[in-house]
Amino acid sequence: MHLRLTLLLMSVCLAPAFAAGVYKWVDEQGQVHFGERPPARAQAQELQLKVLPAAPAATPTEAERRDNEQRLLRAFEEERELKKAQEEQSRKEQAQRERNCILARDRLRRYRSAGSLYNLDQQGNRVTLGENERAAAEQRAEQDVARWCD
Repeated sequence: MHLRLTLLLMSVCLAPAFAAGVYKWVDEQGQVHFGERPPARAQAQELQLKVLPAAPAATPTEAERRDNEQRLLRAFEEERELKKAQEEQSRKEQAQRERNCILARDRLRRYRSAGSLYNLDQQGNRVTLGENERAAAEQRAEQDVARWCD
């Protein structure tokens, strides 16, 4: 809404020869509107706009023009490099997510198909997981799949 209002006011200010008049009115919801023609069902106020002469544009010297051009080119190059670095980082993160997803799915498949699951104690001996511990391990594996694969 504000953009339309701004554009309307700018067009009125920039092209006074073409503007027949500008009207302002308030609708039933309290919204302020501007237009070239007053509405039929609302009381409108014609605005008197002052047109200011445009300030003469300063012509830059050749050296200033080249300096501005070089600054612009440097800014574009920096923007391209930043975008390239962000894309590379995004590709790396996506590749890591894909690897983690494959590993998580494989771990879940192995847990579900294994006859029993075990951990190693401090001496390196197998300690078979009980039913509750196994269910918890499978649940953690499912959470890993959801985290990395979605």
